[in-house]
Amino acid sequence: MLNRGLAHLFTIHTPFDAPILDRQRAAQESARGIWARGVPSGIVTSVSSTADGHDRTFDRVVDTTTGQADRAFHDHAYETCQEVCHQDACMRYLPHDQRFGSDAIVCPTSAE
Repeated sequence: MLNRGLAHLFTIHTPFDAPILDRQRAAQESARGIWARGVPSGIVTSVSSTADGHDRTFDRVVDTTTGQADRAFHDHAYETCQEVCHQDACMRYLPHDQRFGSDAIVCPTSAE
């Protein structure tokens, strides 16, 4: 999947070995799969809001060169469907209890 650009690396603590990093880097350099439109410095993989009642709120951002998933601490209360961006990549915020099931919210796209 890495070779074809259909996945990206993600680790919280353990660094990846060079051969694994090389696979992702080759896909990025060849603009395959998810890298077809370019390679941001980070990928937002989760967002959380102070409105959810967490004591320590952070968004998780993966470095596209190392796969290291770091926490970007903040004190923002995001609005439902608000676009949250870090390092040239964005994700829309949904309250945790409204992400799944029959009552899940579907955010409008920018084309709607």
